[in-house]
Amino acid sequence: MIERSRKHLWSATALVMAALIPMREATASASGADGLVSAQNVKETALWDLLLPPKTLGEPRLAQISTRIVGLGVDAVGPAVAILFGDIEEPASPHEVHPLAIDRRQQILMDALVQLPPRATVSAVRSRLDANADSDRAIFGVRLLGLAGGDEALDMIATIAGTLDVMQWHRPFVVNVFEESLARIAKQDTRNVRKLAAALMRAEPRYAAVFARALGSTDVPAAVAPLLRSVGRDRELDLCLMSELARIGDRGDLAGSVGDVSRLRGYCKDMDPGIQRAAAAALARMGDADACGALIAMLDSRNALTINIAERSLNLLSGTALGRDAKAWSAWRERETRWFDTEYQRILEALDSSDVKVVSNAIQSLVSHRMYKHEAAIAIRPMLNSSDPELQRMACTALGIVGSARALPWLLEKLGSLEEPVRDEALASLRKLTGLPLPLDIESWRVAISGS
Repeated sequence: MIERSRKHLWSATALVMAALIPMREATASASGADGLVSAQNVKETALWDLLLPPKTLGEPRLAQISTRIVGLGVDAVGPAVAILFGDIEEPASPHEVHPLAIDRRQQILMDALVQLPPRATVSAVRSRLDANADSDRAIFGVRLLGLAGGDEALDMIATIAGTLDVMQWHRPFVVNVFEESLARIAKQDTRNVRKLAAALMRAEPRYAAVFARALGSTDVPAAVAPLLRSVGRDRELDLCLMSELARIGDRGDLAGSVGDVSRLRGYCKDMDPGIQRAAAAALARMGDADACGALIAMLDSRNALTINIAERSLNLLSGTALGRDAKAWSAWRERETRWFDTEYQRILEALDSSDVKVVSNAIQSLVSHRMYKHEAAIAIRPMLNSSDPELQRMACTALGIVGSARALPWLLEKLGSLEEPVRDEALASLRKLTGLPLPLDIESWRVAISGS
């Protein structure tokens, strides 16, 4: 009962404090140029009133304090950020402050900033760093910018990154703060993926890997093309880029990145076994069937790790397991090529049939040859324009099973179908191909797929 009363008393006191704020602002405004206190100082005073609750009121509700700070409005952002940077001294309090409010002050203020306009936080951080921009303050500023979010915060983080020297980038803490902040901003709004990709292209080698990992962590198809374009700038960065490409896998459509994929394929012949293996793993996960020849050649390596990666990569691309015998894999490749040359045209004709069973058998034949999954997707695509909604629905399902990211824009278009079963299957296949749990919202999927 006593504890409940204390909490009630604290809540009532907070309300009273909040109610006094407009009165203080009105007083400051009325005082004009001759007033003793500015509106900003009124906000600062009100902010400290909330941050210094009396111990006698019992344990404070931290979330409620953050909410009250948000209620102070955008003018509270500057003082809040200044307090976080330690640029404003804590005023003397006439009462003993509850220790929990002191211990959790940083979290209280950060929770409030997340709910306030991002642009105000970016401006406040810039002001603090303009006053004093040593490396530790800059890194703390990146943390706040990551919480704020938005494209302006991302731009400022990129600018700060360029001011840090090589020694700073060897500190795991620094790397983690930047990666977490950049990833948070990109995931918060996938439209920022394109801006993050542009920042990666401008980033200097000493910190470009941080931007690459942040971009890769978004797991959206739109991240694949910029990661591919960045390969070749720096050897150490290349390993990072290949690792991220392997992690994202075949979520991105490579049709517009033919030259970049071909360049990546060339790394399978690199003199550095580490680069060789990284390229092989990335190409296999991306579903690049044209890499089969290079992967088969890697089976003749004298490096056991290289042979192992080549075998696993071939298993993934083919959907079969033939061990480490390069001759066996070469024979398999010849059989697959022969099948495509002799059967593909017949399957195209079968897919044009009005008989659902004939169409289903043709699709099954395509699915069983994983090496040609992109060609399979192209073969199935015309069914999406069939006058029969059932064939459209079947095509959407088949594209998800085939597993080619080439189908992403086609499935995106079917999200606007007038037929609910078609929309549902298109959504299911988009989720299967990308691993993204997005709702049936065309704009959300468009941004995830293309970045705009």
